[in-house]
Amino acid sequence: MLAALVLLLGLALLIGWEILCLGQVVLAERVRFLPRWTWAIACLIFIPLGGILYLRQGVDPQRNPLCGLTPTAYLDTGQLAGLRLREM
Repeated sequence: MLAALVLLLGLALLIGWEILCLGQVVLAERVRFLPRWTWAIACLIFIPLGGILYLRQGVDPQRNPLCGLTPTAYLDTGQLAGLRLREM
């Protein structure tokens, strides 16, 4: 019984990971290094490595506001407008 629950939990995690990665591929305005369909196939075949590679290398940080933001990018968007930075 416990083994079946662990197996179902692992399967649910893998399905959730695939949904997350494929959703990111489909919703991205632009991807890097490979065509969009190649990233989608890589995410499906190489679980979880394909999704990790896509989220690490394939996402264009200039087009996706959730990825690759640096503190200066936050300042440019005005999200930290109330904070004062200490000058060195």
